[in-house]
Amino acid sequence: AAHTSLYAAKSKNQLSPLLAALFVQLRLALLRGDASAVTGVIERMRDEIRQGGVPAYLHTFDLCEGFLYGSLSDGKKIPDWIASGSERETRLPFPTQGFYNIIYGKALLIHGEYAKFLGLATQFQSVAAIFPNLLAQLYTYIYEAAACCRLGRIESAQNALHQALDLAAPDRLLMPFVENASFILPLLTDLSRTDPHAAFLRDILSLHAKYTKGVATVQLALSSSVKSSLKLTAREQEIAELVASGLSNQRIAATLFITEATVKKALQNTYTKLNINSRTALAKIILG
Repeated sequence: AAHTSLYAAKSKNQLSPLLAALFVQLRLALLRGDASAVTGVIERMRDEIRQGGVPAYLHTFDLCEGFLYGSLSDGKKIPDWIASGSERETRLPFPTQGFYNIIYGKALLIHGEYAKFLGLATQFQSVAAIFPNLLAQLYTYIYEAAACCRLGRIESAQNALHQALDLAAPDRLLMPFVENASFILPLLTDLSRTDPHAAFLRDILSLHAKYTKGVATVQLALSSSVKSSLKLTAREQEIAELVASGLSNQRIAATLFITEATVKKALQNTYTKLNINSRTALAKIILG
């Protein structure tokens, strides 16, 4: 279905549906543990947005990338304006704010700011209720359960989780639970034995086991660049990762707003530091 939507959107030059289809592919690649597909989809998104020539979509890209790094529990790579709660400075369209809150909320959980999230939860639900945005409501309930669980407020965590289950079970919305199960695994396990939604919960736990493996595989592949980052500068590391994703020097220069000469010089330094002599060898180091 994602491929069908992707083709239809591309053939009609519709950027919003195209990015939505790519986002679905991104999440599926993460579930499969396909790191090359993850990086490929991210680059495709960036390319499509650049070709579309609409600056507002740069925020869309940041949101998609923020969701990815939230899923990978890499809070440092979530764009600063999202992780810091600065969405008002970007003038996001109101319908987008529910998705923004999903990522911002995940960033708060990753950084252990559980009390802060609980202080914002009512506001998140208010934003989600206006259209309404069922997914934003669902993620907020799950995050509430996670924050309460981590703060030892077990009864409150159970109440929030039950609200989430009541909302999600009729449509079998598994992935919001799967993506965040690590925060509430004991609760999910206990409820899977006795809760009216026990069968749904067992499906969540089963898919979570697969998802955890996929995420770990992607994390390992992406973190392989850490080995070289001990030697490379931030710019050299950035260029090396773009080379590994298949971009030409010209495309890298355009992406980073630098000259091709700067790209070539950085690559020469990188090859020397890593004792290699080709883009293929560099890609193997970066992608593991």
